[in-house]
Amino acid sequence: MESKTQIVPPVTAQAGIQSQGSQWLQPAGVQEIARADWPAFCEWFTKNFGGLATSLERHEGRNIQSAECLDLPLQSLQLHMLEDGVEALTVVVEGGKPRKIQFDVNGPQRMTLHANSSGWPTRLAIRYEEGEAIAHFTGGLDPSTAATGNSWGE
Repeated sequence: MESKTQIVPPVTAQAGIQSQGSQWLQPAGVQEIARADWPAFCEWFTKNFGGLATSLERHEGRNIQSAECLDLPLQSLQLHMLEDGVEALTVVVEGGKPRKIQFDVNGPQRMTLHANSSGWPTRLAIRYEEGEAIAHFTGGLDPSTAATGNSWGE
């Protein structure tokens, strides 16, 4: 009986990210994230884009906007329930070790992901009753390997 071996070509990091999140990350496009997919999207986005330089701004009412942070590394995107039963989407960025900065968007209603022609995320817009929070992504990921407890070969 003859066995057949299939050779699979190596996948680049960017292609791997696109294939895993292809339903959300469309090159040169805007993709609305279905509400039912929010938990999986937050987990996928955190895993694949943690460390990406993030600027966050809020737009509320007429001509009222504020910058919450500028070019800080994204740590996570989390969906959770607050103590009062309101759903919240939290953007966590590193504000200088060991400090983390959390930005809560209470009562999110709509989430859209914008990507450039290479399929790289450029903006995440989170719509809520009072306005919109927009996370802008700039720069690239740090390619260095994070140190682990076994970094010295213990």
